[in-house]
Amino acid sequence: MDLEKIKNTKILGLVGNVVVVVAMLFTWVSIKADVIDLNYKIDYISTVNGKWVLIASLVSLVIIYGGKYIPNMPKELKNIKLTFITTAIQIFMFLRTMHNATANYGGGSAVKTHFGLGFYLMIIGFIMLIAFPFIYKGEEQE
Repeated sequence: MDLEKIKNTKILGLVGNVVVVVAMLFTWVSIKADVIDLNYKIDYISTVNGKWVLIASLVSLVIIYGGKYIPNMPKELKNIKLTFITTAIQIFMFLRTMHNATANYGGGSAVKTHFGLGFYLMIIGFIMLIAFPFIYKGEEQE
């Protein structure tokens, strides 16, 4: 795909949000402790923070595509730079969940933490969402 096409379309914002939502369906961290026979897997969609990330993804998509599909959308909400706010919320909630998981279950040599596919997909999605407002050079929505 041509870089100019990416700069002039909103595909990076769409793909970034889709990757984040798909990542929430996979296990993103697995914690195993042999001493107490604990095998704990977290899929992000089942957490409260995961639901906030889902809402932020939907709001981000409304900001990106809303002017095209929602008549009379206020001009202030059509600014692509607003996706920084939704991305910041997503990253904050992700870090908060990660901190809680490691604080509750991490530590010690008997505890093993493994990052799953969901974790890596989430990071890739966040990178896309952070890069999107910088790369997008298309016309602002009228």
